[in-house]
Amino acid sequence: MSYEGVVNRMARVLKKAKVPYMITGDLAANYYGCPRVTYDLDLVVELDEPSARRLAALAAKARFRVHKSETLALVEVGNRFVMESWEKYRVDFWLIRTDFDKMVFGRRKRAKIFGTSTWVVSPEDLILQKLRAARAIDLEDVQAILARQRGRLDMGHLKHWAALLDVLDLLRKQMKEAGVGG
Repeated sequence: MSYEGVVNRMARVLKKAKVPYMITGDLAANYYGCPRVTYDLDLVVELDEPSARRLAALAAKARFRVHKSETLALVEVGNRFVMESWEKYRVDFWLIRTDFDKMVFGRRKRAKIFGTSTWVVSPEDLILQKLRAARAIDLEDVQAILARQRGRLDMGHLKHWAALLDVLDLLRKQMKEAGVGG
């Protein structure tokens, strides 16, 4: 099965498990910016123990490799766990742990990705996440998102949080390099 198929299959699992989620990372950057190759799926999920058990059981039935005991332990004490599809695509699950995470999750958007209605991080909050990571590929994604979403971004929200997260200078630099001001 293709990457697209894996994304759609996981979206169905999450819906059936009644797990609130949003797509983030490279797939979200592809959606808002310029497409590039990715082989993993990054999801932010809102989980408690019962929903983690449902997710693990349904994901296993849908042919994802699940380490149930590890997943349940990480839901309690960690911030991330991983599943893998039988096609060898990795699914990274990021857990909501901070007030910033809660705010970002509350701003998620509905989107159609690969023909499936799904939840995706807002473009502003994706930019903030990418600025915090600040790897070269993340900054390329930021510039692509800024350019492609020009005129549609909530710049007040973006600049406010960039200042609070101490990445405002980096945001301004990326805006200038993307040709969208600074």
